[in-house]
Amino acid sequence: MAHFHAHRGYGGSLLVLSLLLIAKSASAQDANPEDFLTETDLLTDVMLVNSATHLPQKASDAPAAITIIDRRMIEASGALTPVELFRLVPGFQAYYVNGNRYGANYHAGGDEYPRRMEVKVDGRPVYDPLLSAVEWRSLGIEMQDIEYIEVVRGPNQAADGGNAFFGTINIVTRSPVANEGTSVRAMAGYANTRRISAVHNATWGEVHNRFTASYEKNDGFPDTPDEPLDDHLKIGHLDYRGVWTPNLKDVLDIQIGYSDSENGQGGDGHRGSPKDVKPRDFRYSYQSVSWQRDQSRLQNFELVFYHNYINIEDEAQQLGLVSEQLGIPPELIPIVFPGFTDFELPPIQLVAKSQRFDLEFRHILDVSPMFRMNWGVAARYDRASSELLFDDKGWIAEQTFRLFTNFEGRPARWLTLNLGLMGEHSKSTGNFVSPRFSTNFHITPQNTIRLVASRGYRAPSLLESSQLQVYRAPEILGLDPEITVISDPDMVKESITNYEIGYLGQFFDAGLSLDIKFFHERLDNIIDESRLDEVPGDIDGTAILRSNSLNVTSRGYEVGLDYRPISQLLIAGQFSHIKLDGENLRYSPPAEYRDLQGKLPEYSMNLLVSYTFPWQIELGANYFKQDDVAWLNGDDIEGFERLDLRLAKSFTVGNTSGLIELLVQNALGEDYLEYHDFNNFERRTYLRFSLGW
Repeated sequence: MAHFHAHRGYGGSLLVLSLLLIAKSASAQDANPEDFLTETDLLTDVMLVNSATHLPQKASDAPAAITIIDRRMIEASGALTPVELFRLVPGFQAYYVNGNRYGANYHAGGDEYPRRMEVKVDGRPVYDPLLSAVEWRSLGIEMQDIEYIEVVRGPNQAADGGNAFFGTINIVTRSPVANEGTSVRAMAGYANTRRISAVHNATWGEVHNRFTASYEKNDGFPDTPDEPLDDHLKIGHLDYRGVWTPNLKDVLDIQIGYSDSENGQGGDGHRGSPKDVKPRDFRYSYQSVSWQRDQSRLQNFELVFYHNYINIEDEAQQLGLVSEQLGIPPELIPIVFPGFTDFELPPIQLVAKSQRFDLEFRHILDVSPMFRMNWGVAARYDRASSELLFDDKGWIAEQTFRLFTNFEGRPARWLTLNLGLMGEHSKSTGNFVSPRFSTNFHITPQNTIRLVASRGYRAPSLLESSQLQVYRAPEILGLDPEITVISDPDMVKESITNYEIGYLGQFFDAGLSLDIKFFHERLDNIIDESRLDEVPGDIDGTAILRSNSLNVTSRGYEVGLDYRPISQLLIAGQFSHIKLDGENLRYSPPAEYRDLQGKLPEYSMNLLVSYTFPWQIELGANYFKQDDVAWLNGDDIEGFERLDLRLAKSFTVGNTSGLIELLVQNALGEDYLEYHDFNNFERRTYLRFSLGW
């Protein structure tokens, strides 16, 4: 990996710079206890984080490393989708599985369905129990409407339950309370991309409303020299959000959305092929209602209910003639199957649907300046249906119950203690408790050392625990079924043990923020796929087995830097070094194991620079580089570097404001590969335009 030497040097230089800044700050500050909380702290616009404990906290008090991608960074990056923004987050992998299907993961090796991050939009989880992942394109999020994204980098089960195995992402959109008027946006560019959307904000009495409609299409990645690649996208989305404030204590937030899309899917697995990529239809809808009551200065309540629904239908896969599948001449069919001539086999088609109902109650108690806590209880009901995936025409269901609490104590001005506990019960894995403890030492008001220890568990998803994917030939043939995927009936919950040392510092009157994290994680009983060669009753005796076949240790460090010395300039950077040690079962029997080293980029970095010139002109450059990676269920991909450029001009005419942007992705012009060796990322150019009044 000689090509990455400069990258390693950047990481070493950044660490040295970080240590010098820490030493300078510590020597310059007088650690007077009265300096730790002042009236200025309360009156200035201090960004509070919420996702780590569901208690509003300063980042220096939180029990986890947290990255905030704010509105300025979102605009400066020129990103077209939320997933592209996660390359700004230390330790994250963000990648294209297909032209319009994305993966986002933290630390562990990424696959085509990353399923161990709790992803939320305005606090509503969007993880799908059928896919065991997030279908990002179906979310219908308008990039211009994202206020900020809060990313908890580390196990967060103590706050969000088992699916927050590696962390939590909460995408916060702009509230209709703070916005009025109408905006229209359009984009055109590479791969026949066309996107148009309209957003209307209106206030009806005490109800603040936002209506959103959008449509997008593109052709995905270019065709390969040998095969066409049908990973196109067509998607329409409708969304409504209403915030009702009947009095000073109560807030009711209602969200309803629907999307209908056709998206190229497939080509999964090592040495996947473009010919396996087929259109898939998604119909996705959600409803969410949250009620929040600020009872008093000392306590408040929150009740949240949401329902997610997804319906999936793949293009039918034609199997062709019996003779073609068996590899024999057609004239032998009457001999093998007396009374039959050669004929077409029934096609294989994925038709599936899933639902999630979730109800959660939270109670926050602000007991004193030295002690705060919350507690809550939640119930979840998941169900899914797919004859192909489960070999069953009915519904597969799972109920989960959660009880949680988080404590924050400040026994001294220089010390913050956090304790979190999440107890869960599910039918498949029984009872388990996920604890987390952190000690935050505030060396000075601007310098904090964080020590964290946590242990978390994750129960198998519906698909992981119950999949039995079978193709049954017509009964008159008398053939055994073809079992494709089978779940281990003895599957158990996954576990993660995490230790980290973190540093958070602010310098130059908070113009510069520095975030450093050293971590060590042990992952046990991770659910993965292996080849099973002795399947009773199967036509060929082989199948893919889902089981607890992976154990791995992840360790390394992450550095994040944010520098804004003046309002016109933004410099943000991240560097990550992650090392995987472990092995997973690939074939059984006989047992054969695969080394996991290289299953994620060992080194990655990002540098974002943006400057606003006079006449409302903004120029941004976003540079990303990553190491070689042999994706867990993808292909061996060489390291690459990519530079994205953004030139923007904003203007105002009367009561109308506008923004025109020229976006160039991979401006360096050297093609590189994403996840599969047929996903060729070329230089891409887009023009984006918006008007608001």
